Amino acid sequence: MQSVYRLHSDELDERLLNSIKLLFEDKMIEIKITDVSSSAQNGNGHTKYEMDETDYLLSSPANRKHLLEAVENVKNGTNLVVVNLADLDNEKLDDEA
Repeated sequence: MQSVYRLHSDELDERLLNSIKLLFEDKMIEIKITDVSSSAQNGNGHTKYEMDETDYLLSSPANRKHLLEAVENVKNGTNLVVVNLADLDNEKLDDEA
């Protein structure tokens, strides 16, 4: 598994470390730090990089906060929604009737 975090150095905090530890629990990991401003440049002199799904979802401060809170909720077993799949199958059967 691979995950890319793109953030400003001021955003480094214990929550980030905890989310990495949770995501890669009991795994050997490699951490590589790259100054994005020194990345390859496109033809017009601007830094170019593709934003993956994780980067995109974490790029908004509000969304980042929501997602990190959700990770903590899962970790702590709080605010979870439990869905009984058998109930969903019964609803589908009722709708088809």
